[in-house]
Amino acid sequence: METQISELLNFIDELNKKVDKFRPLNIEQERRLIQKLKLDWNFHSCNIEGNLLTYGETKDLLFWGITAKGKPFKDHFELNGHNQAVEWIFDIIKDKNRPLNENFIRELHELIIAPNSYIDAQTPDGKPIKKLVLRGEYKKTPNHVLTKTGEMFYFAKPEETPAKMKELIEWFRKTQKNKNVHPLKLACLFHYKFVRIHPFDDGNGRMSRILMNFILMMYDLPPVIIPTNKKSDYILALEYADKENLDNFIQFIGEKLIVSLNLVLKAAKGESIEDEADLDKMLLMLDKRIENIDESKEIKKERTKEAQLELYKICFEPLSSTLFSGLEKFNHYFKSYKIVINNKHREFKPKNITELNSDFKYLLNYTNYPEIKIVYNFKSLTKLGLVHFEIPIFLIVKFEKLFYKIGFGYIENSEYKIIKNYEKLYNQIVSMDEIKTITKQITEYIITKIENEIGKIENEG
Repeated sequence: METQISELLNFIDELNKKVDKFRPLNIEQERRLIQKLKLDWNFHSCNIEGNLLTYGETKDLLFWGITAKGKPFKDHFELNGHNQAVEWIFDIIKDKNRPLNENFIRELHELIIAPNSYIDAQTPDGKPIKKLVLRGEYKKTPNHVLTKTGEMFYFAKPEETPAKMKELIEWFRKTQKNKNVHPLKLACLFHYKFVRIHPFDDGNGRMSRILMNFILMMYDLPPVIIPTNKKSDYILALEYADKENLDNFIQFIGEKLIVSLNLVLKAAKGESIEDEADLDKMLLMLDKRIENIDESKEIKKERTKEAQLELYKICFEPLSSTLFSGLEKFNHYFKSYKIVINNKHREFKPKNITELNSDFKYLLNYTNYPEIKIVYNFKSLTKLGLVHFEIPIFLIVKFEKLFYKIGFGYIENSEYKIIKNYEKLYNQIVSMDEIKTITKQITEYIITKIENEIGKIENEG
C-alpha cells in the first residue's frame, strides 16, 4: 500500500503542475469553477450528515433564497450556515498568513451552527432530551455515539477536549514545517485526528471536511468533494484509520482530490465542468418537481393591473424607498439631480420618497405600460469643479405575460449598462437581501466614479 500511496502523491503533483500552467485562471473561468465547487461542497457535505435538501433545492436556496416546501427549516439553516463558512474559507485563503488555530476553528463552528440549535441527547438515566448546541464552544457533555452494531464509539471526554485540541494545533504546526510531508497527508491526518476528538456538540463532520479543505487550499490545491453516494466508502476508510491504517483514508481522499484537479483543468481549458450524469439527475429531479406542483397554485399567475398593484405594495415600494433613500445621500455632492420616469414629461425632483412612489404606483395602474424606467441623474460635481460631470443611474421594471424583470445599472455613452437582473414570477417578490444588494452595488459604483475623478485631479496636481 505504501508504493500505491507514493504513486498517488506523485500523480497528484504532476497533475497540479499541469494546472499551474493555466494559472491564474481568467475571471470567467474562475467564477464558474468556484461556483461549482461551492455548490457541490455545500450539498454533499451537508447531505452526508443527513440534510434532506436535494441538489436542486440546495441551488435554489443558495443562489436565489428559495426555500423548499415540506423540508425542515433546520436543514435550510444548516445549509446557509455551511455556505457562510465555505464563503469565508474562499475569502480568507487569499491571506496566506492566516493561521489555523483554535480561535479560527471556533469561529468556523459559530458559522455552521444556527443560533438556538438543538440536538437529540439523553439524560444520565437514559431519558431522551433536546440539548442546546454550544456554538463555538467545546462540548461540556460526552458525545459518544452508538454504532449500528450496538457498540459504543468513544470520542474524547469533555474534560480532555481542550488539551487534545491544543495538542492537535501544536502537531499541525510542527508537521507543517516538515517539507517531506505531502499536503494531502497533512490534510487527511488533521481530518482524522479532529474527528477522533469530536470537540463540539454538533457539526464535527462538516467541520472536519472544511478544515481538511482549508489545509489543501493553503497549498494551492482545490477543495475535495466527498460525494454523498460515496458515504459508506468514506466511513469505511475512517474505520480503517481507527485500526491504525490511514493509507485507505489517504487513498480515498486522494482520488477525490484528483477529481477536483481535473475539474480545475477543465475550467482552465474552457470545457464544461458539469458532469453529464449530474445533469441527467438534475433534469429528473426537475421533472419530478414539476409533476408535484399543485395546479391550483398561482405558479401561472398572469400580468394584470391587480397583480402589478399587489407587487407594488410588497415589492416595488420597499425597493424604490430603499434604493432612492440610498441615492439621496449623494445629493450634496452635486449641483443638481433629477428623476425621470418613462419620459421627459414625467421629469421632476421629488420632495420625498412618498412622491416618487405615488408616481410609480400611478403607472402600475395601467397594464398597457410594458416597462417602467426610472432614471436618477446626478449632474455637476461642483466641489471638484466638474460642471459637465454626471452619473445617471437607472431602474427598469419590464412586464411580461407570466413574469416580470427588474434590472438596474448605469448609463454610459447613451448605453444602458446592466449591473444585475432579477426575473420573477408574479407570485414571487424581490427579497430584502436582493434589495440591499441592488442598493449596495449602485452606491459602490457611484463612489468609484467619484473616486476616479478625484484620482485624475490629484494626478494632474
